[in-house]
This record gives sequence, structure tokens and C-alpha cells, in this order.
Amino acid sequence: RVPLDFADKVFIGQRVVVPFGKDNKKRNGIIRNLIFEYESEIEIIKPIVSLTDKTPVLSREMVELAEWLSDRTFCTYMQAVRPMLPAGINVRMVALYSLNENAQIDNNDLTDDERTVINSLKSSKNEVKHERLLEITGLHSNSKLLDEMVKKGYILRSDNAVQKMNDATVRMVKLSDDFDIDNASRLTAKQKAVVEFLMGCQTASAKEVTYFTGISSAVIRTMAKNGVVEYYDNEVYRTPFELTSATDTRKIELTPAQNKAYEGILQKMQSEKPGTSLLYGVTGSGKTQVYLKLIDNVINAGKSVIVMVPEIALTPQTLKIFRNRYGEKVALFHSAMSLGQRMDEFKRVQRGEAKIAIGTRSAVFAPFADLGLIIMDEEQEHTYKSEQSPRYNAKEVARFRCDENNALLVLGSATPDVESFARAKSGIYTLNTIKNRYSGAALPKVVTVDMAYEADKTISSELAEALKETLTKKKQAILLINRRGYNTFAACSACKTVVTCPNCSISLTYHHANGRLMCHYCGYSQPIADSCPSCGKREIRYSGFGTQMIED
Repeated sequence: RVPLDFADKVFIGQRVVVPFGKDNKKRNGIIRNLIFEYESEIEIIKPIVSLTDKTPVLSREMVELAEWLSDRTFCTYMQAVRPMLPAGINVRMVALYSLNENAQIDNNDLTDDERTVINSLKSSKNEVKHERLLEITGLHSNSKLLDEMVKKGYILRSDNAVQKMNDATVRMVKLSDDFDIDNASRLTAKQKAVVEFLMGCQTASAKEVTYFTGISSAVIRTMAKNGVVEYYDNEVYRTPFELTSATDTRKIELTPAQNKAYEGILQKMQSEKPGTSLLYGVTGSGKTQVYLKLIDNVINAGKSVIVMVPEIALTPQTLKIFRNRYGEKVALFHSAMSLGQRMDEFKRVQRGEAKIAIGTRSAVFAPFADLGLIIMDEEQEHTYKSEQSPRYNAKEVARFRCDENNALLVLGSATPDVESFARAKSGIYTLNTIKNRYSGAALPKVVTVDMAYEADKTISSELAEALKETLTKKKQAILLINRRGYNTFAACSACKTVVTCPNCSISLTYHHANGRLMCHYCGYSQPIADSCPSCGKREIRYSGFGTQMIED
């Protein structure tokens, strides 16, 4: 129930503190809906205790997205909300205790622990945290003593919602509204210097005032006490990079192939139902330039953009390109940032100060209210799928958000996901292709060798010759083999039985280094097998090859 005091202060997506359970312990909740005419068989509906936020932390779109995620990934509603909010903005309930001044307490009726708690609260001017009282008394964290003392009326308990990370602020100074310049003659020479400085710049940080006037902070405190100046706190952002203006304002010039792809995507973006478009461009074809020109269109239309990359390692180079072109309009989202940085980037986006969010899969939850475009670069990568609850696929979340905002989803890749490519070929997505590299650069030569003609070899003759030639030229080579061990499986040539792990039922791999058969799933190992565990014949043959054999 919404108390009358909060009637015009509660909104969907806002966090509130509510009484929960038989003990009415305070818990954090999020308002999912507001119903103004409600009939219930329940006689008493518990009221909201307090408001955690003055404004919603989730928009209506994100509330609906949380419900969709909860249904789709079989997680709780709050688990679905967790990736949408930066960790620093989350709150925890803190229990505070104080002495009940009206209680009639007889020291003889108290236990030693109760007496210690009472004396601690008497000596404290403020309320004491639960953890501190337990520390003072030496009680276990599961102790019920404090709750029992509350029931007896000896002490009082209050629950406060405390945010994990506070806003970053700078102490600012300005001339008081009540200050009369005609009274400046009464000021000291140092105080006059402060007044003259503030009259020129209106307001400045306390550090700046002391730096530019050469006075100490004690002078400013005295002036504040006398009503000449006023202190106030100004919020500042903890950004992972310096906020600067855009430096690259050049017009983007596209090749004919790039321009054809751009025009196709632009046409889709400007249609009534944009949907999804696949940009299939070979490595080095200049897909980023197409992205930038699309983003220019979206920003000029007053809308926002999300750009996702599969790995944090790719973020710095992508960020540099976008920062040079869009400056402080860019916000960054990834797990390597500090709690404060993630919280402040979230606020910049929510307040409309940033129009482009760049990051890994978590960027898909950037709280834009006017989304116009989502770009997923290297869309085939598995890192776009979360392995923790909620186990979401960022591609599906992006499609949901694009549908809600009537925005376009662009999937970019040189090796598209099979599902995405099939949808593009069947017309569900639009397909835009760039077949050649930018500036006529040649693709590397790829040779596929049929090993059926060299079944007795692990390295083909052609590869052996190429390696010899590379070494002769004093160059280096890299060989990739996606199997560990020496032989990948052992099987009986008589009954065809494969030696498998008793726990996982998969084939065991032979490791030459320790002479054992090992399971790469659970770690089970056994000595090398001479006879078949099924038919008993000594016909075990080892086949397949891994890194150890290639090294040999």
C-alpha cells in the first residue's frame, strides 16, 4: 500500500523499502506497477516504509525487459534486474540500534551480554550498527540477543537503506546571497581577495579559491561562518577517460562497396519496422566506417546508440576511434571499470549527457530512453552469452530493446553465426555484403589440404615445405591444433570398443608425458591400456593426434 505521504512521489521503476515476512524485516523492492483501484481479500496490506530513490532507477522499458528476462531465462525478477544496474548503485539494509529512553531497566535482571549492549548504547551519541554491537559483545553473527532485547523494549531498532557507492562530489564556494558588496570594507585584505575572485568567476571549488588567491582554507571557513560565502557540494563524474570534445569532424568517405552496404542498412533503419540487418564484410573491409556513418545519422536525429564488442581487449581501440569523433557523448560499459566509474557512466547515460554507449555485453542494458540503433560487432562470438544468472544472450536482449524503441539492430561479422546467416538468406534479416578489403588490400592466402591422401602423416608435405621455407627465411610460424595430449582416443580394433571415462562416458585421451589415459572433463586418469576392457583382446590401437604428438 502507498501511504498518502508518498502518493505523488512513487513511480514505476523506483526502489522502495517494505516490511517483509512475519517479523516485518525491512527489504528493498522495486515498483513494477501502480494500481489505483484494488480490491483484495487481504484485510491488511502492508505500507511502503520509505523511498530509496527520489526518481526511478529503471524506465518502464527496463521494467518490462526484466519481466521478459525473468520469464525467458527462468530466474527471479531481482536476478533479471541485477545486470541492468551498476553494482555501486545497489543498496543494502543496515540495522541500527539505540537505547530506549522510556524503558524501565533493572540492572539485576540483565545478563552480562545485555548489560554490555546497554552500556555501549549509553556511551554512544549516535545509533550503533548491528555489526559493531556484535563486535563489542563478542557475540556470533547468528546471535538473537539484539532481537530479543528489542522485543523486551530495552533497545530500539531502525533499518536504513545504504547505497554501496556514494556520489563523487567537490566542495564548492560561492558568494552568499545575503552578502552586500557595500560591506566589503569591513573585510580583511585576504577576505577581499576571495570576494574579488568569486565576483569574477561566480563559483569555484574550495581548492581553486585557495590556489588562485594564495589564502588558507581557514579564511574561507571564517567567511562562511560570517555569512560572506556559502559552501555547497557539486557532483563530479568518475569516468574511465577524460571527457573531451570531438577532434575528428571529417566527412566519412566510403568506397562503392561500403556505400552500397550503408545505403541498404540506412533504408532499413528508416523503414516503419527496422528489425535486424546483417553486415557481412570480410576482415579489413572497413565495417567500422559504415558503423560511424550510420551513427552520425542517428545522433543527428537526436537518438542514441549502443555499440557492443565481444571482449574488453577490443574496447580501447574501439573507444579511441569513437572518442575522437564524438568526444564526451561517449560512455563506456565493461566489467574492468571501478564501481564508481560504472555508476557514473550509468548516470551520464540516464541523464542524456552521453548518447553513445560502447562496451561488452553489459552495454546492451545502457539506460537510454531514445534508442535508435544497436550495433553488435563480431556478432558470432560466444562471449555475448552470459553464463551466470540471468543466462541471457545479448543478441536476444538487443532485439527486444530494438522492438520496444522501433530501432535497428545491426549484426556485423566477417564470419557470421550460422543462425544469423540463415535468417539473412531467408529474408528475415536484410543482408548487406562487403566482399573486398578496404583500399584494395589482399586477403591472406589460405590452402586446404586433403589429408586422405596422406593418412599416415600428422603434418602434410605441403605444410612441411612451407615450414622449411619459413625457417630458411629466418621468419616465424604458428601451428594451431585444437586437441590436447598425444592421441585423442584409444579403441579396440577387434570389437571396436572405445576406452571411455567411467564418470563422463567420453573417450579418454592418451598423454605421452605421464603415460596415462586422461579425461579432460572430470580429471579421471588411468594407466595406459594394453587389453580391451570389453573383449579382453590385446588389440588396443591409439588414434588421433594432439599437441604433444605435433610437438614431437
